[in-house]
Amino acid sequence: FTLWFAGCSADAGTDQRVSSGAKVTLSASLSSTSHGGDMVRYEWEQLSPLSPRIIPVDTKKLGKKFTFVTPSVKAETKFRFRLTTVEHYDCTYSATLKGPSCKSDLSTDKINVFVSAKRTDTNTTNDTNETNLTDNNTTETNTTALHIVGKITDFDNLPIEQATVTIGRKTVETNSTGTYDIEMNATSKKVVIQVQHADYFNNSRILTSFEKNTTVNMKIEKPIKTVSFSSNLGAYIKQYTSGLTRYASINLPASGYTLRSTNDTYVGTINAKMSYHPFSSRKGKLLMPGIENGREYNSTNTINSYGYMRIELVDEEGNVLDLASNKEATLIFPVDTNISKRPNNITLSYFNEATDTWIPNTNATLTKENNTSTVYVYKGTISALKSWSLDLYTDKTFHLNIISDTNESNSNGDNNYSNGDNNNSNNNNNYGTGGTTSGNGDTNNSNTENNETEDNSTTNINNTTKYKISGTITNTQNKPVLGAVISTKSEYTSTDSNGSYSLENVSSTSKIMLNVNHSNYFDNSRILHSLTKDATLKAIKIKKISPHAFLALNEKVITDGSASVYFPSNAYNTSKGKDYLFSVTASIDYHRFNTPLGKALMPGLTEENTENIRAYSYINLKVIDNKNNPLKLKARSTITLTFPVEATFLSTPATLPLSYYNVKKGKWMKEGEATLSTDKTKYTAKVKRISSWGLNVIIP
Repeated sequence: FTLWFAGCSADAGTDQRVSSGAKVTLSASLSSTSHGGDMVRYEWEQLSPLSPRIIPVDTKKLGKKFTFVTPSVKAETKFRFRLTTVEHYDCTYSATLKGPSCKSDLSTDKINVFVSAKRTDTNTTNDTNETNLTDNNTTETNTTALHIVGKITDFDNLPIEQATVTIGRKTVETNSTGTYDIEMNATSKKVVIQVQHADYFNNSRILTSFEKNTTVNMKIEKPIKTVSFSSNLGAYIKQYTSGLTRYASINLPASGYTLRSTNDTYVGTINAKMSYHPFSSRKGKLLMPGIENGREYNSTNTINSYGYMRIELVDEEGNVLDLASNKEATLIFPVDTNISKRPNNITLSYFNEATDTWIPNTNATLTKENNTSTVYVYKGTISALKSWSLDLYTDKTFHLNIISDTNESNSNGDNNYSNGDNNNSNNNNNYGTGGTTSGNGDTNNSNTENNETEDNSTTNINNTTKYKISGTITNTQNKPVLGAVISTKSEYTSTDSNGSYSLENVSSTSKIMLNVNHSNYFDNSRILHSLTKDATLKAIKIKKISPHAFLALNEKVITDGSASVYFPSNAYNTSKGKDYLFSVTASIDYHRFNTPLGKALMPGLTEENTENIRAYSYINLKVIDNKNNPLKLKARSTITLTFPVEATFLSTPATLPLSYYNVKKGKWMKEGEATLSTDKTKYTAKVKRISSWGLNVIIP
C-alpha cells in the first residue's frame, strides 16, 4: 500500500462511570468514514494510569469493540483510553507496487472510564450510616433529609460544568449551569465540601454543623502559571504579584520525581501548575481551601496567612507527581504589604486534603532576595508538592483530626541499596574458557532483530490443560513492587500493592517464558520447562533503573562500577524504525554472575538455574525516549560495552564470546566477541542491539 493521511472520523463514545468489578464495553460504532472508503482498523490503547493496567504497556487491543471487567480500586480512578481508526479510500491498482495503492485517513479519539471503589455498606436506601471522611469516629443519628446546594464558578462568574463535588461518601457533578445538589442527613458535626476539576485547583469549605438546607457557593481557578520542563533539568517558576518587583516562586530540583500513585521514579516531561495569592486579597480568601464557610468574607477567620501557594506537578498523561524522599524544593513568598507584623521566622503549613486541614510542617525565614537587593522575602524549603501557606495565625482548636505527617513520607529502599557483589565471591563458580581465538571485539553479525520470530517449536498446541502461576515481584530490598506486568505468550496481569500476581489460565507447554516488565525497573524473566500443576514461584527480583538523560544528537558514557557503556550520537530509531532526535534516557546495570544478586537479576534462567547457565558477568540495558517508549539502534550503529576483568576470572584469553538475551525466544544467543585490553584490565566490544549482554555465557 501507498498511504496518505487526512481528516478525522474516530469516535470512542462518551465517558463512563462504573464501579469496581463492572463489565465495560468500549465501542467505536459511532466512528464514521470521511471519504466513503472502508474502515480497515480499530485500535484501543490505555493511556493511564500506569497501574492497574487493563491493557499492558506498549500493547494495543484490536477490534471495533473492547470489553473488560474493571479492576478493584480503593478510591475513584480515571482510566483513559485512546481509539485509533484507519480508513482506506480512493484505491487504485499500482503497476509499480503490483497491488492496490490507497489513500488513508488516520484518526484518534479519547475516552475516560471513571471506576469507583465498591461500597462496603449494604444500606443503599437511606443515609442513616452516612459518615464524614474527616470525622470517622462519629455516626450521624439525625435522619432528617436535608440538602446542600450551590454553584461552582470561576472568578469571571462563569459556571464550571462537570466539577466533582464530594461530601463524605456522596459525590455529584455540576451541571451546565455549574450547580449541584446533595441530599444529606442533618448533623451537628463538621461537614466538609470538596470541589475538584481536572483543569482547576481544588477548593473546599467547612460547615461546623448542618441542621437545615444550606447553600454553599464556591469559586475555583485555573493555574496562574503553567510550565513544562524535563525532569532531569528542573525548573524555576516565578509569578509576579505587583508590577515587576514582588513575586512568589518555586525552585524545583533537577531529577528526583516519583509517581504519587506508585512511588516509582519518573523521568520525562513534567507539566507544572502554580498559583500564589496573598491572603489579604478577596480572591485569596475565596480560593484558599479549608476555611469555614462564610468566614472568608469577614475578619474573624479561623485561618490567617501572609499568603499561600498552590503547586501541582503531573506527567504527560496527567498522573500526579511528588518529590522523591531525598529531594527538596525552595519556595519564596513575597512579604504581604497589608500585614505589618513581620517576624524573622514564620511557620509553613501544608494543606492535607484527606483531613481538610492545614498542618504545620517547617519554617520560612525573612531574608533579602539576594545580596544586592533591598527587597525582603520569606524563603523556605519543602519536601512535598502540596498547597503551602505562610501562616500568621491558625486556630488549631477549630480543625478536627489533625494528623501527624511523620508517616506520610515513603522512602524507597532502593536508594539505600548497596551492591555487595564484591563481597560475595563463590569460587565454585569460577571458570574460564582458555581457548577462544583472537578478534577485534566488533560483532560480525548483522542486526537481524527485525527478522526474529518467536520460538514456537516448544509449544504443544493440542494440550488445552490450563494451570495457575502465582508469585511475587520484589525489588532488591525485598520490598513488593506495585504495577509490574507479568506476561506469558497468552496471558498477562500486573502486581498489586503486595507485589503479588496470579496468571489463571496458562497452557501446559514444554516451555513457558514468564516476562516481568516495569517502566521504572530493568526487565527480568524466568523459564518454566514444564507445567503439570498449579505453580507458586519464588519471588522474582527486579532492580530500579538509574536513569541518565542526554540528547540523541550528543554522545554519552554511562558507568556502573568499573563497567561502562558508550552511547554514540545520532544512533537511535523508534520502535517503528523512525529517526529519533530528542531526549534519550539510558540506564545500565552491571553484575558478576557468581553472586546471589547476579543470579537473581539475570534474565532467562529457571528458578533454580537447572540448566546450569553460567557467565563471567553481564550488563542489562534500558534505553527509552521522552515518552518511555523503547529505542533501537539504527542500522550500522553500535554501542560500546566495557566489562572489567574480575579477580574471579580463572583465565583472561585474548577474546571472550558475547551473548545477548533474546526476549522473544527466551534464551541467550551468541553474537560476537569482546577483546581484552592491552593492560588486561577490561574487555570491550561493539554491539548492534540494545539488550542484556553477557560475557562468556555458557549453556551446557
